[in-house]
Amino acid sequence: MENTKDEPVQQGFIRLIQLKVQGRLQKGDIIETARLGRCVVAYIQTAQSICVKSADGKYFNISGLGFNATLVSS
Repeated sequence: MENTKDEPVQQGFIRLIQLKVQGRLQKGDIIETARLGRCVVAYIQTAQSICVKSADGKYFNISGLGFNATLVSS
């Protein structure tokens, strides 16, 4: 597998930077997007939509996520 850490994130994709639990996206995890850069997951709205907090403290909704996600309650 290629090292893509230093490559820019493609438009329309998110990069999972740091997950607290492997294989599970949750509040507090760090992601990266082409437009927003590195962000912290503020909360999960639905299986296809998350809210993130950018480095400058603004909140953004990211929807239309293209992975087969299942919501689980913790």
